[in-house]
Amino acid sequence: MNGDDIIIEHGAEETGVVAGDDVIQEDAPKKAEGLPDGVLATEDGFEIRLDYPVTLRFKSGDKVREERYETLRARRMNGGDLRAMMTSSRGDGALFILERILDLPAARAPQVIDRLDGVDLGRALELVNFLSPKPPRTGG
Repeated sequence: MNGDDIIIEHGAEETGVVAGDDVIQEDAPKKAEGLPDGVLATEDGFEIRLDYPVTLRFKSGDKVREERYETLRARRMNGGDLRAMMTSSRGDGALFILERILDLPAARAPQVIDRLDGVDLGRALELVNFLSPKPPRTGG
């Protein structure tokens, strides 16, 4: 191989994700069609990039520990999520669904969501919209 050779691994043509100057990374996360920018499909759900990471601080006695979130993991929405939203008295349906699908403990999700920057919250809510069932089209 000389300096002008390009290595493309089998199947990498579909990803289009560059690992280095001359190598295309085949196993890089893929962006599914229609997903919001900054959201990647993973094997078991989605990864939401945070432009403005969130840090939660916890105190126990004299010790303080931190949890920093630079990305959020989310699962696909299911019928139980929609039923829970429909029977909930809460008026914030999209935020309710977001709390349910984030891969965070139930008590932690609202704390993280409340601290998200508007850009990051918008991206997460776009994912909820992407995952939401669309009503059938009618008419012309």
